[in-house]
Amino acid sequence: PIAFLDEVTDFVRSFVLKTKEKYSPEQSSSVFKSERESIGVCPICGNHVIEYPKAFSCEKNKDGCQFTIWKTIAGKNISKTQAAKILTKKKSDLIKGFTSKAGKSFDAHLVLKPDNTIGFDFPQRK
Repeated sequence: PIAFLDEVTDFVRSFVLKTKEKYSPEQSSSVFKSERESIGVCPICGNHVIEYPKAFSCEKNKDGCQFTIWKTIAGKNISKTQAAKILTKKKSDLIKGFTSKAGKSFDAHLVLKPDNTIGFDFPQRK
């Protein structure tokens, strides 16, 4: 087991050294950073909103910006397209099939509220 760990350590050390030799410091930092596509502009701080595994969030969320659109809201998956519409138009298309806490199905638009949180806008009943 120790010999294996030594091999892994040597491999990682040589990989990092070769990468540093190959790229300038500015380039090497981008080699290790995963590039995520921006889906829009954060309404709170103006930085990029990025797709993460569970949400569409401001890229500055680790620096304190709390803007988030969760990928699952009321049992419904929210697409990248709908999240982008919320950012640009402050309202999604009508999304069918949300599930209330009482277990009832409903349709609604997702909207960007004045406090920069996400809420529901219900269509007019006929």
